[in-house]
Amino acid sequence: RILDLVQDAGPIVATRASVSPNDPSYGNQWGPRKINTTYAWEVSTGSSNVILGILDSGIPLQNNSLSHPDLQNASRIILGEDEAGDGQGVRDLNGHGTHVAGIASAETNNGTGVAGVSWSSRIFVVQVFDSLGSGYDFMFYNGVRNAVDNGAKVINFSGGQMGPSPNAEAAVQYAY
Repeated sequence: RILDLVQDAGPIVATRASVSPNDPSYGNQWGPRKINTTYAWEVSTGSSNVILGILDSGIPLQNNSLSHPDLQNASRIILGEDEAGDGQGVRDLNGHGTHVAGIASAETNNGTGVAGVSWSSRIFVVQVFDSLGSGYDFMFYNGVRNAVDNGAKVINFSGGQMGPSPNAEAAVQYAY
């Protein structure tokens, strides 16, 4: 009988290699594990057609050039305006903007630093916080306009305020 020859039976399930970046600090990153980026990366690692607006304290610059190993690809990082008005362009004197830009879109699989969630996307950096991490709602408004006018489809602002603001509401409406 043919059934006597069958040792095991079950469905055939497709499998694939999971994406596991070679960036040394990836294993210490809490966020990517929390949001299961390895599953998302099987579908997409971002797109160069998508611009993420990062409204924060800036990005590392030395002599007006990108200067961080995970954030130095000039074809992916677009420098926007210094809405904080500190005269340093979008140079990060606080560190928060560098951290946020790295989470969003650090160069990945480069054997350095951290892995970015959307590492194939471009980022548009606008400085809306000064070296103390402070800013005003009009800086946010101007930053949103700058990002939207330059093609940002997603905007990250890791800040907040104590109450309602007509400038903040107008910025969100403009982006919409």
